[in-house]
Amino acid sequence: MRSHVDSFNPRSLPRLICVALLCLLGGCSQAESGKGGEEAKAFALKDYLCAITPADCHGKLIQNLYLAPADAMYERKVGGKKVRIPMAYLSFIELLQDPRQQKDDASLYLESLLPDIGPRTPQNLREYFTPYERSRIGIIVGDRRPGAIDWKEGLESTRTGTLRASSSPIRRPDKYGLEVWGENFEKWPRHIPCASPDQEFPICGRQVTPRDVLSPLQSRTSLIICDADALPDADAKVMAMPEAEREAFFASKKWSGQSRAMCKHDMYYEPLNARISLDYPRRFLAQWQKTEARVRELLDSFLVADQPATK
Repeated sequence: MRSHVDSFNPRSLPRLICVALLCLLGGCSQAESGKGGEEAKAFALKDYLCAITPADCHGKLIQNLYLAPADAMYERKVGGKKVRIPMAYLSFIELLQDPRQQKDDASLYLESLLPDIGPRTPQNLREYFTPYERSRIGIIVGDRRPGAIDWKEGLESTRTGTLRASSSPIRRPDKYGLEVWGENFEKWPRHIPCASPDQEFPICGRQVTPRDVLSPLQSRTSLIICDADALPDADAKVMAMPEAEREAFFASKKWSGQSRAMCKHDMYYEPLNARISLDYPRRFLAQWQKTEARVRELLDSFLVADQPATK
């Protein structure tokens, strides 16, 4: 028979140490506030443990979310206005609330699939999970606090800050109605991005690759920051495969470790005074205007009309 020492898994040591420290922290917190004190109740040890292993605490919540009936709704306030959202659009992140923060003060997390941005259904459910999520779009509705800088200033600050990450940014040819800036890879070949970790220079570099910065040509009312065009679009190749070949690829481990070409797209939504952040695969960049319009239509449908005050 193996002893406890023989069967000890050294990989579990960091977690055991972390749990022990948290137990000690929880004990100290209770000692300071008194047994059963209000402070201990407000943020107990279980809350810290949930932050470390959320699946253990929120597994049932997440399961209920993804298996919710089509007519299930979710209500909260964003920017002081009430929104009523089909749960089929909620991201599981929306359920993982920090107990120290009021929900009305937090961003709203949504998700869907491109190009239609429709609701989650039993038929498309797996397309929200790795490695099948090749068309998933994440939508974050960020509440803007009183006194926040103008949203256009915020976009411009993000734009210039991202450009500074390039050693030698150059203007690339415009495309899709967007002005494009990116790294000069002829001058800095070591910045060419790798499609997978096993590639070696000179095929690609090991350094962090600056991203491309794209702005609408007419006016900078939104901002798109994408992985550089020099990064092969693995998603596009996968989605172009015949169905049987694609399913075999998903069933294999060949997709593990490959870099996906992604974009982060910021825009403004006036009715909620919110800065919207979208995350989606780069292959959908060509339809950025349609995506913005569809997101606005979706948020419009969530708004609950103000009720007249009762006398």
